[in-house]
Amino acid sequence: MQLVESYSDIHRAHSFAKSFRKKSITNFFLQEEDCLTLIRDKVLFQYQTGEVVFLIRKNSVHSNIYFYASSFESLNVSLPDLLSHAPAGNLVIDIVAREEKPELLEVLQNHGFALYTSLVRMSAPRESMKVSEEGKQASTKEAEISLIPDIHKLLHTYFNPLSEQLPTIEKLEAWAAAKSLLVCEINGQTAGFIIYEINGQTQYLRYWFVHPEFRNRKVGSALFRHFLAKGKDSVRKIFWVVRSNDNAIKRYKHYGFLEENMFNFVMINKQEHERENN
Repeated sequence: MQLVESYSDIHRAHSFAKSFRKKSITNFFLQEEDCLTLIRDKVLFQYQTGEVVFLIRKNSVHSNIYFYASSFESLNVSLPDLLSHAPAGNLVIDIVAREEKPELLEVLQNHGFALYTSLVRMSAPRESMKVSEEGKQASTKEAEISLIPDIHKLLHTYFNPLSEQLPTIEKLEAWAAAKSLLVCEINGQTAGFIIYEINGQTQYLRYWFVHPEFRNRKVGSALFRHFLAKGKDSVRKIFWVVRSNDNAIKRYKHYGFLEENMFNFVMINKQEHERENN
């Protein structure tokens, strides 16, 4: 494996996979600013084998595996070599598809990966949004930089790093600077927060969290109302939710969201997955 030293290395990986003029595939959709942070922190590596360039993002307890492959066939052929050179620990591959059982899942399962969890994208047009007026009793605001360490800690305490792409301190600071990190404080404690992004006419809800100690106090609805107000000019709202979380899906449907035919499958190295559950 080689360290990715510049963003041009990623461009070259993309061009390499397309140069074979087949139906190239990839699961690498990180924004340039996020890539530059990983490159700066020296945690993004590349490994070329056959007609595939793998990108490996090393985390504290696992590694995310991305790829630029010339085709399904080349990915299938190259995976064993990648696995023999991959870092120790959990290996995680995220796949986004419009099908319930995309062909790529079978390719990964044939090489020792198992489904860890799956998410479904939910969306709603602006006019369908519904929020109870009772949420007004909780006060929300744009987060100050001083709250970032606490929000970062809550994310890493209550969110699963294997199924969630958890942000760095730097990313949280960027969201706060963009005024897209909303927070509710009660008695000096962070009771909840919402993080979102606006891309064109779409408002993308990234994280929505209410601390267990403050649930059933209308914190979530107050944050959501603030979120809607910030995106009043956007045409559509979207976010991802774990498909097995029936309570969350029911709650989001109450707000006017519907499930789309867009799925995110989180695959984990099968041997590590079995070891984790034994």
